[in-house]
Amino acid sequence: MNVFRPVTVDRAFLDRHPDIVRRYLGVLVRAASWARANPEEVPALIALENPGYSADEVAAAHGPALSRSLMPLLGFAQVAGLAAQKDFLLDWGYIRRDFSVNDWIDPAPLSEAMKTAAHSSPRPAPATAHRRQFEEGAHFH
Repeated sequence: MNVFRPVTVDRAFLDRHPDIVRRYLGVLVRAASWARANPEEVPALIALENPGYSADEVAAAHGPALSRSLMPLLGFAQVAGLAAQKDFLLDWGYIRRDFSVNDWIDPAPLSEAMKTAAHSSPRPAPATAHRRQFEEGAHFH
């Protein structure tokens, strides 16, 4: 399982701001690495993003692989999922013209972010501070 949340930017933004895209993807990669190393913290943090759900409910809904499913990937399953989503949107008229998902994807920024993250030392996530911010009403989306 991989939590399917595609990160998309248009070509013009990527061309003008490749550093921003790489840094954003790098944060996602480091957060996913932290989640793999701290699986017991993950359901509670996700529950804080989803008011009304407890950490136990999040863990039950996503299963034991949750902490290992947050890494942004461009594998076969992720690309096929994106293609299925594109086809659904096309069928229902949300997208006017068909296109090839494979031609649309640029794997370079994620690849560069992965390489950079692999060479940087992991920083521990301040889970307690994040919980406090969420409990005080500061939501990040």
